[in-house]
Amino acid sequence: MERGDQFETIQVAKEAINRYVLDNGESFKVKRLDKKQYHIICKEHSCGFSIRAATSSKEVVSITSVMPHTCSPAIHYNNRHAHAVSYLIEHHHTIIIDNRKITTA
Repeated sequence: MERGDQFETIQVAKEAINRYVLDNGESFKVKRLDKKQYHIICKEHSCGFSIRAATSSKEVVSITSVMPHTCSPAIHYNNRHAHAVSYLIEHHHTIIIDNRKITTA
């Protein structure tokens, strides 16, 4: 995820940002979500993590700000977003398809 990445809608940007953060084993909380902007920050107040996507005047949604986590990895333990069914289904399906040696018990 880099500054300047473009998406069709805020919803598509939101899904891509969430997947990016969760795939890196990190956590977040939503600071702002509306029709024009999606902004997430770290759940640890002292961390400088932030990703913001916004719609420009040309109706293009792009990443306008990316700041990495500065907190301890222990902060991300027991992340509720990573345990969401929508996230787990996608990864569980991929694991099963990639590993054909798995059999039913």
